[in-house]
Amino acid sequence: MAETMGVAIGIGLLLTAIIIGITDSALSFIAFALGFVVGLALLIYAGAKYNR
Repeated sequence: MAETMGVAIGIGLLLTAIIIGITDSALSFIAFALGFVVGLALLIYAGAKYNR
């Protein structure tokens, strides 16, 4: 589960870098925020699952 969380955050960071490189726009923050939120949700889910 931790690997999936890291992948989700990593994909968000990669998309952010690509969007900034192509468009030089602050809209890339949406990709970062989405990846971060998905990763954080997976972290909370894994914590609840394995710490019962």
